[in-house]
Amino acid sequence: MTDSVFDLDTSSLADEGVWCRLRHPVDGAPLSARGQPVRVRLLGIDGERFRAVQRRAATRRADLLLRSRGRPDAEAEEELDLELLAHATLGWENVLLPGGEAFAFSVDNARRLYAERPWIAEQVNRFIADRANFLKASGTS
Repeated sequence: MTDSVFDLDTSSLADEGVWCRLRHPVDGAPLSARGQPVRVRLLGIDGERFRAVQRRAATRRADLLLRSRGRPDAEAEEELDLELLAHATLGWENVLLPGGEAFAFSVDNARRLYAERPWIAEQVNRFIADRANFLKASGTS
């Protein structure tokens, strides 16, 4: 146990990014491709890089509300959420397309992956929000 709250640093790893091992959406088993873990490198909520992405998303949300005269737009909100997750993603390993070809990482491809596989977006969202994943003693899920 630590004596100082300053020993509990979640921002350093949050800015570096931490690997999140993806799990099967039904049974929770860790996913593998070609015998290697399927994982995504993510920013955490306490890092400056993530907060900058969050601020941009908040500005876009405010603009959206102004343009829609205060009426919520669920579809646009969902798009903003996907964009936030995509920009919080630094890379991935062993994410394959049907047929076995590697799915190259890019922010656009991350957005596509999360849109087409909501169960991955849900896992990523939970991982990012869990500060325990970003303590120095932690590291992976």
